[in-house]
Amino acid sequence: MADEPDVGTDEGRSAGESSPQTVEPGAQAGQLDSLRTEYSSRRRDRGTAATDRLGWSHLPRRPLWLCRVCATDWPCLTARTLLPLDYVADPVGLAVFLAGLMQEAMADLHRLHPSRRPDPKLMHARFLGWAAPRLRIARDRLRLSSEEGRHEQTWKGHGMPETIVADFWFDPSCPYTWTTSRWLLEVAKVRPVEPRWHLMSLSVLNEGRDDDPEGDPEGYLWVPVRICAAVRQQHGPEALARLYTAMWTTARGDGDWLGDLHTALDAAGLPRELVEAGMSTGYDDAVRASHAEAISLVGTHVGTPIIAVTGTDGRRIAFFGPVISRIPTGEQAGRLWDGTLLVAGVPGFHELKGAPHAEPQLDYPG
Repeated sequence: MADEPDVGTDEGRSAGESSPQTVEPGAQAGQLDSLRTEYSSRRRDRGTAATDRLGWSHLPRRPLWLCRVCATDWPCLTARTLLPLDYVADPVGLAVFLAGLMQEAMADLHRLHPSRRPDPKLMHARFLGWAAPRLRIARDRLRLSSEEGRHEQTWKGHGMPETIVADFWFDPSCPYTWTTSRWLLEVAKVRPVEPRWHLMSLSVLNEGRDDDPEGDPEGYLWVPVRICAAVRQQHGPEALARLYTAMWTTARGDGDWLGDLHTALDAAGLPRELVEAGMSTGYDDAVRASHAEAISLVGTHVGTPIIAVTGTDGRRIAFFGPVISRIPTGEQAGRLWDGTLLVAGVPGFHELKGAPHAEPQLDYPG
């Protein structure tokens, strides 16, 4: 379509860099299917013309209803910030507009997953529950803006928090990391937090160990992280976020693990050929470099995920986890974020543990 963003460029690949080496396509496909079967035995875009009134880029990607830019549930944090500025003098119009989109989203999501009808209460909270407080914020921002009518009044200097960048390193194969990543997206709805996505690898982390904590002697866990590295390098971090979401939603397999990676690439609007990177070593250096950056913040005694933010004093706060088996939403997600930063930011803090791990619930509550 005319408004489809160009995702076919090779941004991020340095000039003169050689293409990743791959095995023969036929052999690659057979090896991939074999590895995935063995490991699992042990463990597009339709047009998004929501309205001509939305002249900015954070539009929903239907039928998934994920933000085209953020790859988070739409309305994303940016949409929740900009929409009230458009409707600041028409709150009823905003409510009617969002209610209509909520109905469309419920219909699309139900068609995608007929056995999992969207919960009306959760969908109301997602599309409408935030509107009134955000309208108040929009009025305050307009009041503080200059006489020229600039809408993008900075929060700095007015007693409002600036956006915090949360760097999130993850291995795409870990189900507990998935629940933590969805929690971070929930945090971004109620706190000024912007997630940025990076890769780490359990395969790299466990190299040289006498045991095999992931039960992966064939090395299948290299496959999804290599594909993710290829996506990030060729199409950028937003595409990586879309793929990660698709891996654990539309393409999820049986039980608590990833499904078909071709399906995930299709759902993320990415070329199917990227699956070949999973059987190539061409992106291993990129995986190792990103992994090393994460581990340098906390040490080799941890796992996935690792989160890092920069405190108000400029000091880097980094931590492993939190390991959670359920996805907190709303203010509960925000309070967990507040507490985690508070504890992790204390000099000399090392560890805090809760009850033994429970099976991860990969879907949102309800």
